[in-house]
Amino acid sequence: MERPKPTVEALVSCDVCRKEVPQSAVFTPEAADYIGAFCGLECYQKFLEEASGSATREKAGKNKER
Repeated sequence: MERPKPTVEALVSCDVCRKEVPQSAVFTPEAADYIGAFCGLECYQKFLEEASGSATREKAGKNKER
């Protein structure tokens, strides 16, 4: 009797903490304009906070140029 070969699941890194998680367990937001991998809601929320802060800084920088 032949044993089935073990399958190796692909791992991806969380976009925030870089923890490796199986691709099947990755939290990906359902947003059309963003694709990312997050190990959970906590890292996703941290990413949103950081992204919001950088967008605010960019906007402030553009207003100073005027």
